[in-house]
Amino acid sequence: MMRIGIFSFFLFLCINNVYSWTAQEDDEKYQRCSVISMMIEHPMYLFNDEIADAFRRIPLSARFNNHNLGVRVVKFATQEYTDQTASILSFIKQIHLGTRTVAKWFNWNKETGLFDMDMVRARGMYNANALDYELASKRILGNPILADAGEHLISQTYLVMSDICYKGKYSIKESNATKTGNRRRFDVSITSYIFQLDWNEETLNSFYTDYWQGKHDFVQSVNKYGFVYRGKVETDYSESSAKFTQ
Repeated sequence: MMRIGIFSFFLFLCINNVYSWTAQEDDEKYQRCSVISMMIEHPMYLFNDEIADAFRRIPLSARFNNHNLGVRVVKFATQEYTDQTASILSFIKQIHLGTRTVAKWFNWNKETGLFDMDMVRARGMYNANALDYELASKRILGNPILADAGEHLISQTYLVMSDICYKGKYSIKESNATKTGNRRRFDVSITSYIFQLDWNEETLNSFYTDYWQGKHDFVQSVNKYGFVYRGKVETDYSESSAKFTQ
């Protein structure tokens, strides 16, 4: 059987190489990027369960803020390994992913409908008194602290959606198990699609104007926040060894 420990280590290296892409232009002054990490599963292919399990256990690099929203593995209608950009954008819209991302940033309480600045304050290492003062005095437009938070902190939030393909011989599940019994080669391809939260100072000000006083159905009813496609990273891995023999 495939050794999950070894496979998990391989995925750790590949996925964290992808995360490094999001930090290429990150300025240390504004702390770390925030990352939502998901993968697309393909149940009809061999080792799907092992791949998904290994992915769920991959730790996010300490270079990034963990902005995961609970769901880590998703499935689309097509099982083919094709370009997934359109499917991911549709998924983002259907589940209000942008709104859920914003809700986490502002610690939205679904019971009270209220928001707070605790995460913005912690991740940006801003002075609590300064933030509280600006909010209390409603000095939103043109405020340098909140402009900084909008332009250089919240906007540096990325969705990394990885499509992981097992490319070994007879990769589609077969009823005749003997066809894969002597496999000694393990090939994997990872295509990671990178999206950035569509957020700026104007969006921040609009959020404060429209929702800061509270909204009980914020996640369910608001779908004005989205992600912008930024590119993809492709990684291939191949191993020929008995340790991967099924």
